[in-house]
Amino acid sequence: MNFPKEGNIKEKWIDATGRKNWFPTKYSTICSSHFSDEDFSESPKLRKLYPNVYPKIEVWTNDKSTMNLINKNTIGSAIDNNDETEAPKKQGLRMQLTRSRDIINQEKLKIHLEQTNIQATIVPELTSSLNTTADDINDAPMSDDASEYEVVIKSEPIHRYQ
Repeated sequence: MNFPKEGNIKEKWIDATGRKNWFPTKYSTICSSHFSDEDFSESPKLRKLYPNVYPKIEVWTNDKSTMNLINKNTIGSAIDNNDETEAPKKQGLRMQLTRSRDIINQEKLKIHLEQTNIQATIVPELTSSLNTTADDINDAPMSDDASEYEVVIKSEPIHRYQ
């Protein structure tokens, strides 16, 4: 239930929270569990508070040992079960994010495997090609005017288009 705007009843609502030096914002609410059934007017479509009622039912206890137990059990389990209590939109976004991460990881793995496969096939081909070229050079007769040869091996990245 939203906090009332009138001063006197608003003060009673603030007092009912048990918080010192606290003031509600326009988004502050108190759940209906703090009100008795007699505080509501029943209509077929809407459950509405009567004017000038304030929260009278204390849901939380002030006993520190019980409060610690409530905090440890209730809050801890709420954190553990966060997926179950999340808003549907947030839950959907979390699932979509997980799926997207899975797809990205699968694509990274495919790229890695392709690169590994390319290296595995190119290296033996280059080695074989270099050996053949070296053999050809060694077997070729040397001309009188060429006493030195310069061998340049150039390496370029392979671009694959999908």
